[in-house]
Amino acid sequence: MNAPVIRTPIEDLAMWTKHREIVAGIRALGGHYFCSEAIAFMHDGSERRDDAGEPCAQCLRIWERMQEKAT
Repeated sequence: MNAPVIRTPIEDLAMWTKHREIVAGIRALGGHYFCSEAIAFMHDGSERRDDAGEPCAQCLRIWERMQEKAT
């Protein structure tokens, strides 16, 4: 069993800020809400929620394009 991750308030704020940026970016490009949440949980350093589900192929392509533009 994994021990819970304990973050400082600053780390927690940074993690949720990154999460919201990812979700907003995907949604702005036409992505689905639940897909964007699942992708954000996979890539923002937070623990993935079981109910987030799997993102669809369309939303994964949006995320990949966002990553390509960022580099």
